Amino acid sequence: MMVEHGKDNIRRNSSDGQDRESRLGELSACGGINGTRQIGTNQADSEGNNPTALQPHGDRKGNADLGKILGRLAVLEEKYNEYVGAHQERLKTRLTESQESQAVFNQEVIELRSNIYEILTSD
Repeated sequence: MMVEHGKDNIRRNSSDGQDRESRLGELSACGGINGTRQIGTNQADSEGNNPTALQPHGDRKGNADLGKILGRLAVLEEKYNEYVGAHQERLKTRLTESQESQAVFNQEVIELRSNIYEILTSD
């Protein structure tokens, strides 16, 4: 079907525009699409357990995992604090060097200024 609008020709799909079941997807009770099982975060493993569910507080595996995480956190904290401490020491050293350099520079400027005044007043 061709429809003319001024100079433009627009081609439209000749379908009747009605939704048909054959064109729409379908939902299945098990959540699959086209007969395939969907992968999600809340799936049971081969033993029927849900590995992503929160473990009870008394679970040994959960406590071991928490212990490992806390251990990693302690190592991370220690390494970061060591790095930041060393960096701060380097910054303090650079600040001291910069202040000493500034003092030497200012002293040189004072001496040069004094020399200029002596030359100006001696004539």
